[in-house]
Amino acid sequence: MTPYNEHKADVLKRLATSRQSGLTSEEAQARLTQHGPNALAASKPLPAWRQFLATLKEPLVIILFIAVLLAWASAGYDFFVRHDPSHGMAAVYESIAILLLIFVNAGLSFWQAKSAQKSLDALKVMADHHAKALRDGDWLTVPATELVPGDIVSVKTGDFIEADVRWLHVAELQTNEAHLTGEAEPVQKQTHALGADVQIGDRTNMGFSGATVTHGNGLGVVVATGMQTELGKIATLLDQVKDKKTPIERTIARLTTKLMMVAMVIVAFTLLVELLKAYQQTGSLSFAALAESLSTAIALAVAAIPDALPAVLSIVLTVGATMLAKNNGLIKSLNSVETLGATSYIASDKTGTLTKNEMTVTRFYANGASYVVEGDGYEPVGEIIPDDEADTPGFSRFMMAAVLNNEAAIQTDDEGRSRPYGNPTDVALVVMGHKFGIDRDTILSKDQAQDIDIIHELPFDSDRKMMSVVIKDGDQYQVLTKGAPDVILAKTDAILDHDQLVTLPAGQTAVEAQVNRFAEQALRTLAVTLRDIDEDLALHGSTAELEQHLT
Repeated sequence: MTPYNEHKADVLKRLATSRQSGLTSEEAQARLTQHGPNALAASKPLPAWRQFLATLKEPLVIILFIAVLLAWASAGYDFFVRHDPSHGMAAVYESIAILLLIFVNAGLSFWQAKSAQKSLDALKVMADHHAKALRDGDWLTVPATELVPGDIVSVKTGDFIEADVRWLHVAELQTNEAHLTGEAEPVQKQTHALGADVQIGDRTNMGFSGATVTHGNGLGVVVATGMQTELGKIATLLDQVKDKKTPIERTIARLTTKLMMVAMVIVAFTLLVELLKAYQQTGSLSFAALAESLSTAIALAVAAIPDALPAVLSIVLTVGATMLAKNNGLIKSLNSVETLGATSYIASDKTGTLTKNEMTVTRFYANGASYVVEGDGYEPVGEIIPDDEADTPGFSRFMMAAVLNNEAAIQTDDEGRSRPYGNPTDVALVVMGHKFGIDRDTILSKDQAQDIDIIHELPFDSDRKMMSVVIKDGDQYQVLTKGAPDVILAKTDAILDHDQLVTLPAGQTAVEAQVNRFAEQALRTLAVTLRDIDEDLALHGSTAELEQHLT
C-alpha cells in the first residue's frame, strides 16, 4: 500500500509513531542512521588537480601538445644534427609560447568552474532549512536534514515542506507543487485516503518535499526522506542522463580531425617533395637529406595548427560567463555559454514552469475611480497614479480591507531583499498596501492610534470562492470580504461611488463594465467589500450570515 491509499491511522501504525508524542529522540537517531540524512545525494566533488587536468583533455589542446613535441623534435635536429642553435632556439621559443597558451586556456576554464562551484555551494548554505517536529512529546525545531520517516511535523503559511508527508490534519491547507507538476495554482489538501492509484498532482492527502505552504496550516507524518521522496526520484533520473557534447565541442572535434588530416597531408607532401628534390640534386637519398626534409615538414605542420585558438575561445566564453553571472546566471562549464547561444527553440509544457509564479496588482477601481499601480514583482516600490487626477476620491477603506483580509506577509531578509510568505494573490495585495504606506502588522499593533483587532477569520475555500475576516475597529464591528467578482456581486447590496452608496442593481452595471475592461487587459480580477455589523453577529454569526448584504 502507498501512503495516499492508506487510512492515516494505518500509516501511523506502519511507521510505528504517535500523533500525540511523535518519535523518541533515540528512535529518531536510530532511523537517521538507518535511512541517512534527509538530503538529495550529491556527487563527490573532483579534486582540484583532477579538475585542472580535465581541462587539458580537449581535442584541440591535445593537438597543441603534439605541436609542442614536433617543435621539440625540430629543435633537437637543429641542435644536434645541423648544429644551428639559433634556428633550434626559435623552435624552443615557439614551443614555450604554445605551452603558455595551453595553460592560460586551462587556467581560465578551471577558474570559471571553481567560481561557479563556489557560488553553488553558497546557495546550498543559504538553503539551510529547519522543520518543526514532535519529539518526546515536545515540539522542537530540528534541521531539515535530520527528519526521518515517522516524524510528526507541523507547517503553516510560508513554510517549506522538507520531506514527503501524509497529512493527518489540515486547516484550509494549500501548497504550491509547481516544482513537481508545473501547475502554478496552489493545491487544496485533505486527509482522507484515496481509493485508486493517481498521479502526483491528484494526491491531495500528501505533501511533497520542496513544496511551499501558501495558505492555512497542517499536521503530517513523514513517509519518505532524501532520495526516496518524489523530488529525490527526479534527482535520480537526472543523474542517469548521459552528458552530450555541446555544439562548440562538436565543432572543435570536427576542426581537430580536419587539422590532423591537413597536418598529415602537409608532412607527407612536403617530405615527398623535399626527398624528390634531394634525389634530383645528388642522385641518392642520404640520412642528412631525410632529416632535413623531415625538419621542414614538421615546421610546416606546426605552423598549420592555430595554437592561439583555445585561448581565444576561452577568453570569449569567459566574457560571456561573466556577463551571465552579472545577471544571476551560474555557468558550471564554459562550453555551456555557447550552448545557450546556440539554442533556437525552447519548448515548454506550461507557463508556470517558466514564470516566477508572482502576481502584482497593476490596476484597481475603488470609490468610483480607476488607478494604476506602478512597480513589478514583490518589491514594495511604486506609485499609485489615478487615471483622472481631477477625479480622485479616497480609497483608504478599500486599501485597508484588502490588507486586513489577508494572511500573507512581506519580510526583509539580512541582505535587504523582500521575501514574500503566503498565497501569491494575497502577497500582491500586501505589496500594494506597502506602496500606499500601510502594513497589516503595523495596523494591528497596540502601539498605533487605531484600535483594530481581528476577531476571527473565515478562510477561503473553493466552494464559496471568498475569504472574510471579522474585525473590531474601536467600538465598531465589520466583516471584510474578498473573492470572485461574480460571487461577490450576488451577495452585495450597494457599491461605494464617490463616498455615496449606490444600491444594486443601479450600480452593478458600472462594476461589471470595469471588470470586463480589466479582463480585456488579461488581468485577473478580485472584488473587495466591507459590511458594518453588530457585536452579536460578529461574535456568533455563521459564515452564511456574515457574507451577505456587502458593500
